Amino acid sequence: MSSPQICVHTQGSIEDGGAVYPDEPKKPIMSKAYIFDGLSIPVFALDTGGNVSAWNKSAEECTGLSVEEVRSRPLSSLIDPVCIRTWQETLQEGLAGKRESLCHATFIKQNGATCTFRIKLTVNRSANGEVNGFVCFLEDVSVGLPPPATSLDDTNSEARELSLLIQNANLPIFGVDMDFKINLWNVKIADISGKTAVEVIGESLDQWTMPVLQRSFLCVLKDALNGKETNNYELEIKIAQGLNRYLLANITTRRDDNGQIVGAVVAAQDVTEAAQHDRAVAGMARELRQLMDTANAPIFGVDDTGRVNEWNDKTAEITGYGVDEAFNKPFVKTFVAVEHRGSVQSVFDSALKGRGTTNFELEICTKANEVRYLLVNAATRRDAENNIVGVVGIAQDVTEASKHDRAVGAMASELRQLIDTANAPIFGIDCDGYVKLVRSAWCSSRWSQSNPVLPCGFAGTLMSGTIRLPKLLVIRRKKRSTVHS
Repeated sequence: MSSPQICVHTQGSIEDGGAVYPDEPKKPIMSKAYIFDGLSIPVFALDTGGNVSAWNKSAEECTGLSVEEVRSRPLSSLIDPVCIRTWQETLQEGLAGKRESLCHATFIKQNGATCTFRIKLTVNRSANGEVNGFVCFLEDVSVGLPPPATSLDDTNSEARELSLLIQNANLPIFGVDMDFKINLWNVKIADISGKTAVEVIGESLDQWTMPVLQRSFLCVLKDALNGKETNNYELEIKIAQGLNRYLLANITTRRDDNGQIVGAVVAAQDVTEAAQHDRAVAGMARELRQLMDTANAPIFGVDDTGRVNEWNDKTAEITGYGVDEAFNKPFVKTFVAVEHRGSVQSVFDSALKGRGTTNFELEICTKANEVRYLLVNAATRRDAENNIVGVVGIAQDVTEASKHDRAVGAMASELRQLIDTANAPIFGIDCDGYVKLVRSAWCSSRWSQSNPVLPCGFAGTLMSGTIRLPKLLVIRRKKRSTVHS
């Protein structure tokens, strides 16, 4: 007979080899209110001052009082004044350490109607055995008030009712004795695990716990057996069909009538769908992180103060600065040349206001005091609540192309200077004979001498492109064209 296996994960460090998922969102705390809402009978909890701390849906339905109406209020303010003295005596018995007490009380609804209940008050103790609150069960006795149960038969009847309640609760509940042998296995945990109570009762817990995580789970159970309770412990149950179920559990100490510890009880919430979703999101996040880190393009990011918080492998390769050297450094002051800091900062400021910028050229200073040219798209970075938290830059290294463009520009400028200062006439005309280009000091000084009818400085005027060359030159051009044709 195969046994179900349990994997255990906690929201924190597991020292004995348990898996830890730091990127996963924290699970909600499973409170008494949640556990009580899974019960089909009216039940509520009180603190030591007699104030309501939990009030389940069944209690709402039978009393007509909602959670909002009773939360943090003393129970004495909700019942008929005639019953207050009896209730206070019952409460004092609980504070004195009496495990169970019974009394009758009439609740007053908002519409003035009344309903009478028998209240069974049970003591809840802290890890050191001190009374830290009460759990109360209600039984509607509005029609005919039976006397409080004091006989052994009535006590046994209450125990049977409580056992039936646990067995049929809409929560997975199981328990172990002081030897870690299973002595409680309700219907819900049987449905989830695929194992009935008959199959597991009396079986040692370490026989169906995964060995790699067995120690961590047993440590938590040992704490409960020593009076130290644990909340929000995540159990991964591997059932026979090979499927996984995830439970968020509260592990509590179990005591006998004398307050002695006799075992531990695990009451859980099935969070399989949420856990699977969280793991899928975490897996996607890890995949995207790996993609970003290994991308063949420089990717970097800054927070809302301008400090580096993203620096992928390609950026480290181009700049020569490793992740540890660049992380948390002010990007503009550290990696951008002084003359370009203003323009780069304005781009970041715009992105932090929700306005991204595409294709701006960034000159970045490397560790070797070289300049690399990046063509960057700066995009706004947002958190899960859509708040702006920084800027991410996805770039293309255009250093070689930029150097080539600058070399071509320098060559063109040099040629232009050569033409302007050449000791030879250089000019150009369009197809209609209009002068489009006149260059060189030689041409400017001789044009007016060969054409004395033209005003001095005609070469400068020719640049407008509105004056034609002398008619003779145009006619000669046409004749030559005719001869060639």
